[in-house]
This record gives sequence, C-alpha cells and structure tokens, in this order.
Amino acid sequence: MNMRQTFENSIDSNRAKLMFMLLAYKKEIDNFRTEIAKSKDKTNKHLIKPLTNMEKTAPIKLFKEILYRCKVMHSLAFFQWRYHNVSSANQEELEAIFKDKIDFMKGSIMPLPPI
Repeated sequence: MNMRQTFENSIDSNRAKLMFMLLAYKKEIDNFRTEIAKSKDKTNKHLIKPLTNMEKTAPIKLFKEILYRCKVMHSLAFFQWRYHNVSSANQEELEAIFKDKIDFMKGSIMPLPPI
C-alpha cells in the first residue's frame, strides 16, 4: 500500500469515527427528548427546546479534539510498549524519540476549556 492510499484510508477512518460520534450524539439527544416528553414531571419540560437547539449545533470541534487526543494516547502507548520490547542497545534512541514526541504533543495539545 502506498503512502497516498494510507493517507486516504486514515481520512476515511477519521470521517467514519466522527460520523459515529455524531450519530450517537443525536441518538442520545433524541432519547433525552423522548424521556422528557413522556415524563409526568413538568419541571423538566423547559429542557426540550435547548435540547433541540443542541442537536442543530453538534460539537464537531469537540469530537475532532477527542479523536486527536485518542491518537496521541495511542501513539504514546505504542512507544512505551516498543521501548520495553527492544534490545537495550536501542532503548536510548527510543527514549529520546519518546521524550521528543511527548514534548511535541504537549506543545500541540491545547487544553479544552472547562464545560
């Protein structure tokens, strides 16, 4: 498989993950609306309108950030596994790569604002 195909597969995979998250988000919003509509408690009825507005403005940016952070964690876990499963001659090189990768990721990941 060439690099272009690998890159295109990665993009398709990310789109599929994002679409799955969006569908799960919409399903949960619908479940909340249904529960509120069926509920006898009138104090929760005021939540239906905000839930409808939330569905229209899905937090795509948040979902993309979650996917990115998952990739970061996977990458770090792989390097950690590889470090423990190579000969001691290569461990110093891998340790340097691992530390550089952590420093890069710390600089590239902005903290999410509090919710």
